[in-house]
Amino acid sequence: MRWSSGVSTGGSLESAAARCLPEVVEGLGGEGADLLFVFASAHFRPDYHRLPELVRLGLPDPDRAVIVGCSAGGVIGAGREVENQPGLAICAASLPGVSVTPFHIQDPQLPDADAGPGRWVDLVGAEPADRPHLVVLADPMTIRAESLLMGLDFAYPRATKVGGLASGGGHGGGHALFLGDRALGAGAVGVAMSGDVAIDTIVAQGCRPIGEPLQVTAGGSGVLAGLDGRPALEVLTDLLRGLPGRDQQLA
Repeated sequence: MRWSSGVSTGGSLESAAARCLPEVVEGLGGEGADLLFVFASAHFRPDYHRLPELVRLGLPDPDRAVIVGCSAGGVIGAGREVENQPGLAICAASLPGVSVTPFHIQDPQLPDADAGPGRWVDLVGAEPADRPHLVVLADPMTIRAESLLMGLDFAYPRATKVGGLASGGGHGGGHALFLGDRALGAGAVGVAMSGDVAIDTIVAQGCRPIGEPLQVTAGGSGVLAGLDGRPALEVLTDLLRGLPGRDQQLA
C-alpha cells in the first residue's frame, strides 16, 4: 500500500491539475492509483464539471482509479494548507488487496426510521459481512447529514466512518461533489473499503464552552464589541485569566 498527496495554487484548473498530478503520481513510486481524493477551492467553481476528466488525463492508468472528492473553502496536500486563493489538492492511494466501492446518496433516497438495514446496504453497495470502512463527503445544504450517518451506523455498526462536508459555495447548489467521471450538485458521495485495510479516526479540532453565558450588547458587521455592557476584549481577558492552568494552555 502506498499513499501520496500534492497541492497546487493559482492559475486555471488545467494548470493546477498539471502541476499537482505529476507530484502525486511520482509519490506512488510507479504503482498505479486505485483511489483518488480530490478537493478543489471555490475559485474553480465554473470548471467543477471538468475536474474529473482533467484528473484522469493526468494518470498513467486512467481507467483504474476511483475518484471521489468535493469543493472546499480551503485545501490541504503534501503538508501544506491553502486558503483564500485558488487551490487544488489530490491524495492518491495504491491499495493492493482492497476492494473500493463508490456510492452516491441523495436526500430523497434516505430510508425512513422504520426501514431495515438492508435499505442502507443497497444504497452503499457493500456487504456488512465484508467489514467495510467508509469515507463519506456530504453537501450539508442538500442532504440531512446527521440522518445519513445514523443510517450508516445502523447498517454498518462495526465500520469506521470518516469524512467531511463540502464547503466553499455558501448556498444550496454552490457546492460540488466528485465521483468517478461526474461532478454532482447534491447529496453525499463516498467509498466503502474492505479487505486489507484499516482506518483510524482522529478528531482534528473541537470546542467546548468556557465561562458563564453572556449577552451581546455591542457589535456589527461580524465584529463582537460588547458583552454584558463591557468591552468584549476586556471580558475575554478576565475570563481567560480565571481559567484553570490546563484550559489556559488550550486557549
